[in-house]
Amino acid sequence: MKDKKLLSLISENPEKGLAETLDMYSAYVMKIVRTRLGDVCSNEDIEETVSDIFMIFFKAVSSENVSVRSVKAYIAVISQRHCIDVFRKKSR
Repeated sequence: MKDKKLLSLISENPEKGLAETLDMYSAYVMKIVRTRLGDVCSNEDIEETVSDIFMIFFKAVSSENVSVRSVKAYIAVISQRHCIDVFRKKSR
C-alpha cells in the first residue's frame, strides 16, 4: 500500500488504518527497538515501546496536519527518538 493511501485510510477509518500500519511496519519498528534497547530492556518493555511508537505515530498523523512524505521514514524517526527517551529512563 502506498503512503498516500495509508494516510487517507487512517483519516477515513482510523481503526483499519492503524491495523494496516501495524501489519506493514511492526517488524521494522521491532527491529529498531530491539537494536537500540535490547541490552537494557526486557521483552515486555520492548513490546510496550513498540506499542507506544505506533500510538505516537497515530496521534501525530490523525490530529495534526502533518505533511508526511514517507511513512517509513517518519516511523523510523519516531522510533529512534522514543528509544532514546526510553534508554535515558532505564539507565538512571
